[in-house]
Amino acid sequence: MASTVLHISGQAPQSPAILSLKEFQLKNGIGPWMARVRIVRMWHELDFMRTNDVTSLDLLLLDDDNDYRAYFNWNTDVTPLESTTAPIPGHKFFFTEFEALAVAATNTYLIDVVGVLTSHTNLQQVKRSSGDAAFMRELTLENISGMKLRVTLRGDSTSELTRNLDAHELNPKPIVDVVAGAYVKQYLGKPSLSSTNATKIYFDLDIPEVLHVRERSSHRTFFMQQSQFMIASTLFVTPGITIEECFLFRVPYLPQKLM
Repeated sequence: MASTVLHISGQAPQSPAILSLKEFQLKNGIGPWMARVRIVRMWHELDFMRTNDVTSLDLLLLDDDNDYRAYFNWNTDVTPLESTTAPIPGHKFFFTEFEALAVAATNTYLIDVVGVLTSHTNLQQVKRSSGDAAFMRELTLENISGMKLRVTLRGDSTSELTRNLDAHELNPKPIVDVVAGAYVKQYLGKPSLSSTNATKIYFDLDIPEVLHVRERSSHRTFFMQQSQFMIASTLFVTPGITIEECFLFRVPYLPQKLM
């Protein structure tokens, strides 16, 4: 997303200097103050289980220091920037390892994870307590150690997954998926993720964590289950073997039911 200037003031603008969000905390009195930030995520907070009405518009803003929270006043002015030389990254995540999710299930923080997408379901229709229909999908991620994680998507998250899948339909490489802004719950005694109104889905981002997963998974073969296409990282480079050779060893990382 484009960078944005926030102008917070009780007076007319007087060409204020650009401050970081951290510097806002050190100021006393009335501005005008200005910060240059990037909107890295934006979502509507919805009353999902009842009326599905929008209750707020939430933004995740990032600046050079990216440690502080800013609250908009009634007179906050937001001005998009066409371009900027500020060193603000396009994305910000706090990834949790799959192995640490069981501990994270006891807190109320939203979770970011990254892994290879190995399966997904079709759209399923569910009913809210109000009687209205909603949609749900499930997907499975796998990390570099082979641990799998179940993710349940509801609402707009299902559409995000569909758009990303359509864009990668002809891509023979495994899809490295980032699920951001989900919460941890227990399912059949194992930690799983469930989407919130803030959940975002990203495929194959150009960030170090995604590149690391791709490099560590490049030798593995993934078959996309319950979908209209197959993802196989070695589809065109895996050497052929005879039926007799299949009984001499097990191909690593294939789903058990395919063995």
